[in-house]
Amino acid sequence: KIYSSYIEAGAQVIEANTFGANPLKLKKYGLEDKIDEIISEGIRLARKAAGDKAYIAGSIGPLGEIISPRGELSVVEGKKAFQKQIEVLEENSVDLFILETFRDINELLLAVETVREISSLPIIASLSFTEDGLTFYGETIQEIVKKLNQSAADVIGTNCSLGPKPMLEIASRIVQFS
Repeated sequence: KIYSSYIEAGAQVIEANTFGANPLKLKKYGLEDKIDEIISEGIRLARKAAGDKAYIAGSIGPLGEIISPRGELSVVEGKKAFQKQIEVLEENSVDLFILETFRDINELLLAVETVREISSLPIIASLSFTEDGLTFYGETIQEIVKKLNQSAADVIGTNCSLGPKPMLEIASRIVQFS
């Protein structure tokens, strides 16, 4: 019903409910061996609602653990977790990838790099920002845009931060630097 209501409202892209479908997050619930099933069902339901009226985006969120050097998770382990999720999304024929709600530019860049190693589909990459217009680790919008412009991301954005008005200002600054 949720997917259908977005289609009825005129959405041309809907996200499959796959945001947290990675081995690290699902392991906390004993579901790490259900990734294929969870992603496949999320995409099946989205496709059923969309028909030929909208594209289906594979949603990828943060891994739920902080990647080195800021955290304990190695880059290799992080990449492996993203690979599994991306491979299953690709196998289920998503039309594009949305990497969203990242707080760490290094984790987002790893996700972009991993998608690009597996797929040539479009990538939307977005981060969350604090009230002062910085990432949660203190990077400026200009620094992030520079790094994402050098990556394989097709679209740069922001989400899940501060509400519409402050996010509009952040989006304007993203446009200014990209």
